[in-house]
Amino acid sequence: MYRDLIIFEWRTLFGSTREESPNWPLDCIRNGMRTLSKGSRGADVTALQHALNARPYIHLIEDGEFGGKTESAVREFQQRVRLKADGIYGPQTDVLLWTRVLEAQALFAAPLQNSAAVSASATGTRPLSPLPKTPVPPASLKAPSTAGIVQQVSLGGQVALAPWLLRPAPAPNTPGGPIWSGVVSYALVYRTASSGPHVELALNPQLLVNSRVQGTDPRWGMQVNGQVTFADLVAPGRFHLVSPFLQATAAAALTPGVGFGGGFAIGNQVSFDLIPDRLQINLQGNVAAQWNNIGKPGASFSVLGQGAIGATVQF
Repeated sequence: MYRDLIIFEWRTLFGSTREESPNWPLDCIRNGMRTLSKGSRGADVTALQHALNARPYIHLIEDGEFGGKTESAVREFQQRVRLKADGIYGPQTDVLLWTRVLEAQALFAAPLQNSAAVSASATGTRPLSPLPKTPVPPASLKAPSTAGIVQQVSLGGQVALAPWLLRPAPAPNTPGGPIWSGVVSYALVYRTASSGPHVELALNPQLLVNSRVQGTDPRWGMQVNGQVTFADLVAPGRFHLVSPFLQATAAAALTPGVGFGGGFAIGNQVSFDLIPDRLQINLQGNVAAQWNNIGKPGASFSVLGQGAIGATVQF
């Protein structure tokens, strides 16, 4: 119902008679608009101006002409969503603009107030009528989710609990307890989508500064993790509650002495967006199997629980 109403209102406004696509302008929104810049003209410029007018700080005449005022409005929007403010309407600006328009229900709740240039007498149609105020946006209008590579830098801490299983068994009265670590890490992540349930493949080198329960425990260490995450299986609002992962680790102890190890882990990550797609708080828990000091007399195998908390910046 609402889909047909939007098509009618857009055709009433712009006088569209496109026979090749009876669903225009929904196809235009769904498939992504062409890149627009100063000097561009056409119905997709009018669509851009209409979407910009959904922002309370922008007031444009929807005339289909990409002039100086439209360019300034695009720049202002790009600045507010932390994109490069070049005044060019490309794919990234398109996704963020229409996402915010739909979240505000601007296509439904606000009358098209800036369309005085196209009158009922010029189009031969009846005047526009107000749209319903509280419909659910059609699925076909949702902003597209895109695959791609992102980079992440994290700062936080982690804890490795006393092993549940340790081979060879430690000598009697050997100190044991959780090992706390400060962690700085970088991750290169490929994700199959930018929103909704998706898969993430990550390569994650880390630098660790460890507490030492025993004198032989490393003070400084490095890890390289390869991780597969089934992200956002449950993700209401800014919360990402269910994102299970599988992880393989190669590790090097730097002091005292140099030793090498490795392991596998399975766990879940919970996160909260402080700034969507920019800054997150993350909490991880996992069960790990580890081999330490491989190739040395003190080599060991352990099964233990681990946890981590940190802040992640994404770009």
